[in-house]
Amino acid sequence: MDYHHPDDRKNILGDLQRLRNHITQENYDRNETFNFLMTAWNKVSDPLWYLGYWDDYYECANLVLKCAKQINQNEALGQVLNEIGWNEMENGELKKAKQRFTQALKKYRATPDGIVGQCRTLRYLGTLYHRQRRFGSALKCYRKALILMDENKKLVVESRQIASERAEIHNVLGNLCLKLYDFNNCKSKLLYSLEQYELLHKNFNQEMGDFYLYFQGAPLLNLGRLHFEICEFKLAREYYNKCLYLCRQIHRPDMEAGALIRLAELAKLEGNQSEAINLTKMAEELTKDKARPVRDHAHYVKTNDVKTTTNNNRKSYLTFKLDYILQIIIFVTDLLIFAPFTAWRYANNLLHRRRRTTSSRSRSASGN
Repeated sequence: MDYHHPDDRKNILGDLQRLRNHITQENYDRNETFNFLMTAWNKVSDPLWYLGYWDDYYECANLVLKCAKQINQNEALGQVLNEIGWNEMENGELKKAKQRFTQALKKYRATPDGIVGQCRTLRYLGTLYHRQRRFGSALKCYRKALILMDENKKLVVESRQIASERAEIHNVLGNLCLKLYDFNNCKSKLLYSLEQYELLHKNFNQEMGDFYLYFQGAPLLNLGRLHFEICEFKLAREYYNKCLYLCRQIHRPDMEAGALIRLAELAKLEGNQSEAINLTKMAEELTKDKARPVRDHAHYVKTNDVKTTTNNNRKSYLTFKLDYILQIIIFVTDLLIFAPFTAWRYANNLLHRRRRTTSSRSRSASGN
């Protein structure tokens, strides 16, 4: 099957539709047919998503969801609700996505072996809260997932799936620390995530192929963003290029485009406008018929100025300080209103940790 060919992608929907018709007829073997449908969906869903054909993915996933509702299989419902919710979140439909994730969490909690599904759903909810700037609620979800893993160590062997979830939660925690200017914690969590994915690939590459290479792109890109924010541009470029080469190796266009966009930001900041334009054009070309949010980001970078939190001038430094204070206010407010029992020590440590970093930035800003 050629996933890049529109007719082949339409055939996937047609095949799933035929299976759904069989399930709706309430034949004696409808459960067996549904299991076959889920096997087929699990086989085609990853390539559709990884290659950026998110609209086709969404249409097929909604059809599978209708079948899962007819069979009322909690684990399948949780899986597909999460898949549809993530698609909606990527397209900016946060309210709909939250409803999907909340429903998925209920389904997994009603499943005897739903620990991995619960952890994944909590991570998805945390990512959604992060995008809503509800950082306290995001942290609460990530911590809940880690606690759930630890509490069930005796019941659940540290499986490949659990290890993968643990690695990804450290990646999103690193991303949250970056947003809160907690650069030391950010780096340690991102490096942990990357190391765990490298270990998973080493241990399971014969069974899973390049599957765990796919997930290494996010911590690599986030490490590049970290070094970009603290003006270590050489290291930022190294991580962006590592991400770019990896994604080309495994044919992951959305993250490849993301790396090109970040390199374009770097080129723009360094005054190389022509290189920045060429890089954003490459990103747009990669995503011209897929991954619309990534394509929109490429267009934004091409048409807007690039900023870091720590440009070496007094005005930029003051802007950085004000933004940092705003993030702390949002974080603490969210803890008080939406997540009152979460990580007070984290917020306190964050404030103390920033003193040393901000003082060094002040000296840098005043000296230029």
